[in-house]
Amino acid sequence: MPARPSNHPFAAALAAAGLLIAASGALAQDKTFELKLSHWVPPTHPLQKAMEEWGASIEKASNGTIKSKVFPSQQLGKAFDHYDMARDGIADLTFGLIHPPVGMNIFVIKSVVEDVKISTIFYGVLPFIVTDIVRLIILIAFPAIALYLPSKM
Repeated sequence: MPARPSNHPFAAALAAAGLLIAASGALAQDKTFELKLSHWVPPTHPLQKAMEEWGASIEKASNGTIKSKVFPSQQLGKAFDHYDMARDGIADLTFGLIHPPVGMNIFVIKSVVEDVKISTIFYGVLPFIVTDIVRLIILIAFPAIALYLPSKM
């Protein structure tokens, strides 16, 4: 009896597509990405070690697919430019604080959400500023808190 052609060409096409998808997934896993991490403090600062350890944990969790390089001491740009560097793709991750440029950050938010009054934005950040003040008072009253972790290193 002669062999007859398959009545299920759609099943054959689906199987071929599945094999292509599986092969492309394996190729994507071989590709590595390098994140650029930037901060403005010197390489001897504890932040440098923390960012290196964070990068190592990301590399381990991604099975080596995501690597990172830390750029300390304003190598990629000045401290006040870190927001712009992250926005413009110069760095993938930058380290920033609520201070010193609290006002600048509020105006950046205002430029993004133009329909919100600036007083509303100030009221929105007020709890964070109050918690910073409370934290500062606690650290001044009990300096041993700030010295506990460094004494364990």
